[in-house]
Amino acid sequence: MVTITDTGIVTTGTDTTYGDYTTVTRTGATGGTINTYGQYINVTGDAGGTSTATGLSVNVSGADTNYAAILNGGNVGIGTSTPSSLFSVGATSQFQVNSTGAIAAATGITSSGTITFSGLSAGGVVQAAAGTGILSVGTLGASSITADTLDFTEFKDAMTLDASTMG
Repeated sequence: MVTITDTGIVTTGTDTTYGDYTTVTRTGATGGTINTYGQYINVTGDAGGTSTATGLSVNVSGADTNYAAILNGGNVGIGTSTPSSLFSVGATSQFQVNSTGAIAAATGITSSGTITFSGLSAGGVVQAAAGTGILSVGTLGASSITADTLDFTEFKDAMTLDASTMG
C-alpha cells in the first residue's frame, strides 16, 4: 500500500500531485509480436466465505470538477479484450459507439421507452428491408391490408367506402 500526501499552501502557479505516474516506451523491435502495457492489473480473489475481487476501483471527489477517468486514444472495451470501435460492449463488440458518438452496432435492440430514429422521415409506414433489417419509411400497399390488420379509425378522414363491395 502506498500513501502519498501533498500538503502546503499554493499561492501562485500550478501544483500537480501524482499518486502513480508511469511512462512506458518500447522501441527497437524488428519483428514478432510486441505487447506494451502502461499498467496491467491481475486480481484473483479468495472463494472462501463472502468474497469480492475488484480489478479497479475509482473514487474521485472534492474538486470543482471531478473525473473518474480520462482515456485519450485507443478503443475501450467492456467484456471484450479486442474492442472494434471507440467504445465496445460484449464479447464480440455487439454494442458499438464510434468516434462521432453514433451507435455503430447494437445487436438485439430492446427498449422499454421511446426510440427515435433520426434518419427516418414522417409520412409513411416504417418497414424493414428483406434480408438486411434496414429501416425505411414506405407506403402500405393494399395487399398488406386485411380485415384483421386495418384500423378504420386511422382513416376516418380519408377513406371512401363503396357499399357495393361490403357484405
